[in-house]
Parts: sequence; structure tokens; C-alpha cells
Amino acid sequence: NLTKAISELSNCGYTGNIILELQSGYTSSGETYPLTFGTGLGSTSIKTITIRPVTGATGLSITSTNATGTIILDGGDYITFDGQPGGTGGARQLSIGNTGGAPAVTFINDANNNTVRYCTVTSSVTSTTSGLILFSTTTGTNGNDNNTIDNCDLNGGGTAANIIYAAGSGTTTSSLLTNSGVTISNNLIHDFFQSASSTWGINLASGNSQWTISGNSFYQTATRTMTASNTHGAININVATSGNGFVISNNYIGGGAVQCGG
Repeated sequence: NLTKAISELSNCGYTGNIILELQSGYTSSGETYPLTFGTGLGSTSIKTITIRPVTGATGLSITSTNATGTIILDGGDYITFDGQPGGTGGARQLSIGNTGGAPAVTFINDANNNTVRYCTVTSSVTSTTSGLILFSTTTGTNGNDNNTIDNCDLNGGGTAANIIYAAGSGTTTSSLLTNSGVTISNNLIHDFFQSASSTWGINLASGNSQWTISGNSFYQTATRTMTASNTHGAININVATSGNGFVISNNYIGGGAVQCGG
């Protein structure tokens, strides 16, 4: 399982790129959570780690009830979760979930150059200061930079306050520590809603800069009854506490299905 694989890779002194293929009979019940990918893995641009289903596998899931999170990229670099069997074809056959009220995926402490693509991501998290995917703070030197979420199905289940939430360590005057260079592209971002609070598909609260948000569909699959005191929207960037350099383009916002909104 991945728990053992992380331990082995942290101790074996590997060279070259690593691909960990989840077999058709894989079950996440035997893992030790949270699955933490840290600096001890030693992954770099020439020693990347990819986790994906084996060719022919369908419906695989990495799901936990852990109250801290399911997958935590804690300073880990150049790690990719690819939901495509064998890494090709465009089918999402890997789900990453959390039913313990915590994020499914967390980036923290200078987790850089990581990718989550072609995965289905779910969580029971309802906190207004968290999300299915959380970009958090750092104790390092440069924030959680150059990470990518691409072609994923991000499903808030009608209860999530935020699908993607980011609150980094940097400020508008100390941009080095911000979560920067993040790309959110071509995703289905849907069913984020709470009537008692403001809700967002992507909520950049503080300590972020130079994000690219493009080609995503923001929508609801059910009728929502909103209250006048709360705001519900696709993208929120708190410019007072974040940096600049954001690029937002070609997103579909609204409606009840993919690419329904204008």
C-alpha cells in the first residue's frame, strides 16, 4: 500500500522517476492516515513520484475518516496523483476523499511543483476556513508554489463552504512566502453551498499571488435557497491580504451542469 511505499522510498535512496501503480484490487482501508508526503521522500525534478491506477483498473479510491486529512503534501515536491489508468485516456478512475470533516488534499510547508489531475475529490469538510483542497501556510522559505489541479471533478456534495481554500503565510508586502504560481484548470467545481454562510468554489483568503484560474466550470446540480446576508460565488480573492498577478480566464460560471454558465 501507499503507507509502505512512502516508508520504502524515504529510506532506499532511489534514483530516477518512480511510478506507483494502484492495482485493480487496491483498497485504502489498510492505509495509515494521513498519508504524508514530506521532504524525506527526496523527490526532485529528476526524481519525480507518480501515483496512478494500473491500466484497466476502475473505481479506485483513497478515502479516510481522518480528522486531519487524507493526503498531506508536507514539503513534498514533484509528486503527481493521476487518476487515469496507466496515465492516459482522460478517464477519472481515482477518487480522493475524506469523511472526517477534513480536507482530502492539503499543501503545506513549501510543497512545490505537485499535481493532482483527472481525480474525483470529495470531502465532508464544512469549515468556512478550509476546503476539499487546502493550500495552507509554511514554515519554510517560499510558500506552496507551482502546484496544479487539473481536469478534476471537485464535488462539494452540497455542504462544503469552499471547494478550494487558500490561506498562506505571505502578505502583500512579503510576497516570498505566498502560495504562488498555482494553476487551477479545466476542473468541474460544483455543489459548494451552505445557507448559513458565504460559500465559494475557489476562496483565496490571504497569502496568495500569481494564480492562474482557467477553463473551469462552476455550477450547482440542485436548487439552492440563499439568504440575503451571505454571498455565494465562484471565485473570491481577498486583494487586501493577498498579492497580485492573478490570471482568471475562460471559466463557465452558473447553471446546473458542465459549461452551462456564461
